[in-house]
Amino acid sequence: MKLQKAQLGLFRMTKESLYEKIPFILKRPLSLLPKRFLFGKSYSEYLKLIKMTENFSDEEKLSYQTRKLREIAMEAYYQTNFWPEKFKKSNIKPENIELDDLKKFPVIDSETVKKNYNDMISKRYKNKGYWVTTGGTGRNPTPIFLSKDSFGIEWAFMIDQWKRIGFRWKDKKITFRGKNLGNKLVKPVYPYNELLVNVFKMNKSNIKSIVQQILKFDARFFHGFLSSIYIFSKYLEEEKINGEIFGLNGILLGSENIDEEKRQFLEHFYNTKTYSWYGHTEKGILAGECEYNRDYHVFFQYGVFNLLNEKGYYSDSGEIITTGFVNKAMPLINYKTGDFASKAEGKCVCGRNYTLLNKVVGRWGKDYVYDKNGNKIPTTALNVHIDKQKDILNLQISQNKFGEIEVYFSLINNNNKEIIEKSLRKEFSTKLGDNFTVKTKWVKDAEIFRTETGKVPYLINNIKDF
Repeated sequence: MKLQKAQLGLFRMTKESLYEKIPFILKRPLSLLPKRFLFGKSYSEYLKLIKMTENFSDEEKLSYQTRKLREIAMEAYYQTNFWPEKFKKSNIKPENIELDDLKKFPVIDSETVKKNYNDMISKRYKNKGYWVTTGGTGRNPTPIFLSKDSFGIEWAFMIDQWKRIGFRWKDKKITFRGKNLGNKLVKPVYPYNELLVNVFKMNKSNIKSIVQQILKFDARFFHGFLSSIYIFSKYLEEEKINGEIFGLNGILLGSENIDEEKRQFLEHFYNTKTYSWYGHTEKGILAGECEYNRDYHVFFQYGVFNLLNEKGYYSDSGEIITTGFVNKAMPLINYKTGDFASKAEGKCVCGRNYTLLNKVVGRWGKDYVYDKNGNKIPTTALNVHIDKQKDILNLQISQNKFGEIEVYFSLINNNNKEIIEKSLRKEFSTKLGDNFTVKTKWVKDAEIFRTETGKVPYLINNIKDF
């Protein structure tokens, strides 16, 4: 049976709903297709590019980043309505911009994007992209418009770094992330060669059934949230199930801060190595560990970054400010990530000429909501993706009782508040399942709780961890 061209290009859009529409008989063969058919030619092109450039000299690295910065600057200046004024006020011409010029340029953040998202989209990409929203603990969802080819480019960087601990695309993996599968405990997703575990159904009564299905899938890697894999592992420990029965070659950890104690527990429990990386939806920075140490190696081919300290000066430690090269559909220059890092001295013995970060503390957190039985669900599993998302200014979850959350939201445009409220209630209820009651309420933005520094925490939980 031949696959049609539309099916081959399906996953460039990263819309899981499209995958669900494919007849089951066609799903498994997707895992056998060359990845250029699933991710486009940009995937294979960037795999080669990364290998060709990772050992560049400092001079070659500077030249590469300057050229890519000018490309994104010209896209921003000539193709958007937002950026020309910023260049003119900074007296910078996009064709001649240098890396140091970024320090003269204004800094933007998620609030800037929310209020100007249409003006920030490149005219050349209006019909060549798709909307996603940021997520994660400690920050509010922000609409980001991505070019179609950025999906394949992203996967090239991910696979390149996972290879450092022996992962190959054909390898199967067990994935623990924020996808509620309803009553299903697990679900195979063949394009990614993965078995998706329903983290919302992980409890004492289900754990042995989940283990049996994982063993049947016969994978050699775990992948996902550290908090979710840790919770799964503690259930195994309680049931006296030895982690070594899975025969893992590695555990791939992403989307959360790394708790070193929990990480060491996983390595000991499964008798395997772990790998961690750092990145974000806005596609401004991507960094991962290597074979020799746990410093984050920042891909210079992916974007350029600076660190801004609390006094507003550029430093070797501070908030990460990024300018991404990967996504030209919505150029983000000098974008405040809300994450904090410190540079490590020197270069790694691996030979790759990447700047090293020895510490990243970010929006990712250790926050949980609790279902009616006291089970913990990490807030990294509660990313929001709904229609009219772009009208949301701030979103905040509050929990005072087990199994009950209140979702408060403020809007840029109040015209669709009833539609948005209904969509949010459905979104959270679907993700959290029957063990939660979800209440939603539109509020004025001034009613959203803020910290002393003016930040809006994603979760306010008045139930103490136990």
